[in-house]
Amino acid sequence: MRVLFRDGLIAEIRPLGDDGDGVGPWIGPGLVDLQVNGYRGLDLNTLPLTPELVERL
Repeated sequence: MRVLFRDGLIAEIRPLGDDGDGVGPWIGPGLVDLQVNGYRGLDLNTLPLTPELVERL
């Protein structure tokens, strides 16, 4: 498929051909995991989570 953009938005999606299976390609969002579980030996998944522990990060 060909995805055409205008002004930063998807303007058009065009097929490039049939691959024979009838399914075609998929377009999905780019997902980013921004969670922080800890750093340099500090574990933020262990309770109790104290303000002092968070400040040490």
